[in-house]
Amino acid sequence: DENAMSKGGTDDVACVPYSTAIKAMKTGIPSMYTLTTSDTKNTQQALTALQDMLMEVYQNKDFFTVNAMAELLKQLNSMVATMSVMLGGIAGISLLVAGVGVMNIMLVSVTERTKEIGIMKVLGCDMNRIRDMFLIESGFIGLFGGVSGVILSYIVAFIINKLGVAEVFFYMTGDLARIPLWLAAVAIVFAVIVGMLAGALPARRAMSLSPLAALRNE
Repeated sequence: DENAMSKGGTDDVACVPYSTAIKAMKTGIPSMYTLTTSDTKNTQQALTALQDMLMEVYQNKDFFTVNAMAELLKQLNSMVATMSVMLGGIAGISLLVAGVGVMNIMLVSVTERTKEIGIMKVLGCDMNRIRDMFLIESGFIGLFGGVSGVILSYIVAFIINKLGVAEVFFYMTGDLARIPLWLAAVAIVFAVIVGMLAGALPARRAMSLSPLAALRNE
């Protein structure tokens, strides 16, 4: 596949005889060798043996590099784990800020509707219904934020795939930025739960208001 080969990468190779490769190269000297072991358990031993052999030839470790794919994979996994922790921290901070924002909105809502709450209490409205009213309202705020975030995520993923950003940075093809529907649904449900949790304190404050004090409020 000509298009696939033009992308580059370690998986885009052509196997030819050693003598043919030497003739095809301008310098006639290969710059890299790829070796395999019969058992992955012997990788470290093979790596040490190659380093010792090349050290005897070149007498300087700066003149050559020996890498094992297992070590590179280990480093990559370490980088991914670090990035996951960083992203998790950023998500946690964003979640905290969002929760505080919803709580402030609901506290303002309780303050603005103090007289309405007093009237409801005087008319004999159940305290739990007053609490549920504010919890549902805060849940809808979380729902709106979650749906908006999911829509924005799909837009960003679409743009990344269209521009081929993943191919440029990772030398990979295909639509890499994909958001499963189940993950979007979980994000929305979680946003609703966070919204309701953030609205718990304002709802409790609304329940604790004195009917007379609430009616006097202007």
